[in-house]
Amino acid sequence: MQRVMVSSCLLGRPVRYAGDAEACDHPALLRWTADGRIITFCPEVAGGLPTPRPPAEIQEAAGGPRVLRGQARVVDALGADVTAAFVAGARQAALLARAHGVRVAVLKEGSPSCGSGYVYDGSFSGTRVESVGITAAALQDAGVRVFSEHTIDAAAEYLEHLDREAAGELRPADGDTDMSRRPSGNPAAPVPTTLRSHRAGCVGPHGHAGPTATRPRKESDVNDDYQDDVDIRLWSDDDLPLLERLMGDPAMTAHLGGPEAAEKIRERHGRYLHPEHSGRGRMFAIIVGPHGVAAGSVGFWAREWRGHHVWETGWSVLPEFQGRGVATRATVAVLKRARAAGTHRFIHAFPSVDNAVSNSICRKAGFILQGVVDVEYPKGALMRCNDWRLDLLDGSPQVSAS
Repeated sequence: MQRVMVSSCLLGRPVRYAGDAEACDHPALLRWTADGRIITFCPEVAGGLPTPRPPAEIQEAAGGPRVLRGQARVVDALGADVTAAFVAGARQAALLARAHGVRVAVLKEGSPSCGSGYVYDGSFSGTRVESVGITAAALQDAGVRVFSEHTIDAAAEYLEHLDREAAGELRPADGDTDMSRRPSGNPAAPVPTTLRSHRAGCVGPHGHAGPTATRPRKESDVNDDYQDDVDIRLWSDDDLPLLERLMGDPAMTAHLGGPEAAEKIRERHGRYLHPEHSGRGRMFAIIVGPHGVAAGSVGFWAREWRGHHVWETGWSVLPEFQGRGVATRATVAVLKRARAAGTHRFIHAFPSVDNAVSNSICRKAGFILQGVVDVEYPKGALMRCNDWRLDLLDGSPQVSAS
């Protein structure tokens, strides 16, 4: 199935510079969401910029391709040079697209990152110039055809063409690779010159995260057929943008009491970097595919549970990587780390009772259900959770097909 990359703000997520969204209710977006096609992404947040933030524009009417070539800058309304963050987000978008074989993107028009028909000229006067944004240029260079919220019908038509082509009903269109680089999905438009080229969720007793968090999906969507490699690495200072996506998204924190404020996310980032300050254990970034794309977080930490000292674990995986067994494989990997660490025999996980996916992950990873318990999260409130336990002395953790 062909995936579609969509700007997070078009899906109602408040990640725009003003802290708002530009939600689009086009039927195609709703259909693609139901089909599990959408990969949501905000390059500016991924590049490390906060929300809200001053508006920014590409200077001297240069356009995104020249920024990628190092020939132009992006400056915000306060005069700060934010080029590096915009380029970093664009590069991440291109890596993500390549990892998933994305050939269609629907991005926010006019944005210095996502514009596909126009951007602003850098004077902050509302003057438009015909060009593409930085992320749009990077995606076009990766073979992705970029559309806007105004050309979703054309995007849906092209996606249908790709589906029929993949099913063997059509021959690949002549020149399709070049057409995929044209702005707004318009074959007649000029081709722009582009560069070639946790515990997840809530705060627990020791200041780590609390009950496990995976964005709600149908349990039948969870499988272990994901072909890309899944690995974990120690949490690093560069992972703050990842944590902002994991903990700042209402959908990602639906089972955890809602998104955290930016200050709280930065505090959490500090705890992930220095777990020795808040209890033993380790936090890791989940890494997926040949390009090493960061897909989520997973970790384990010490806590006292019913008079015993135990490990606890939790995870959080970005929406575009869900339903592919990534969380299960990452959990098994972190269980092996906890087993190697010794100290405690048992490790627990506490997903919400209504989080079918996270409960399924516990079962697949070999945990045994102990019963239903009340866990304090957020502070001062009780969350109804399942208590899953695994004996770390009982062999090496493996993924179960059950």
